[in-house]
Amino acid sequence: QAEGVRLWARLGSVATLAITPLNYEQIDGTSMAVPHVSGVAALVWSYFPACNGSQIRAALRKSALDISGAGRSDRTGYGLVQARAAYDSILKAPCGRQR
Repeated sequence: QAEGVRLWARLGSVATLAITPLNYEQIDGTSMAVPHVSGVAALVWSYFPACNGSQIRAALRKSALDISGAGRSDRTGYGLVQARAAYDSILKAPCGRQR
């Protein structure tokens, strides 16, 4: 909590971030995919608040770009998330037409 209070006091300050070969690492897996997919889900849902989570999830699955063969795989899940394609998919759903 103390760190949060300290950061809150600096709100609006300029910060510099240095990424060097010593502190940057390339990793993969669900820990890396979840923030990206969650962000796309939130973005799409913000356009279609009448939709529920299951409908958003279905649109993401349906619109994902297969990158390791057709269908879901243990290595890449449903594929690469596609924000615009998910948006377009929801437009055709009953909840997407209520916006």
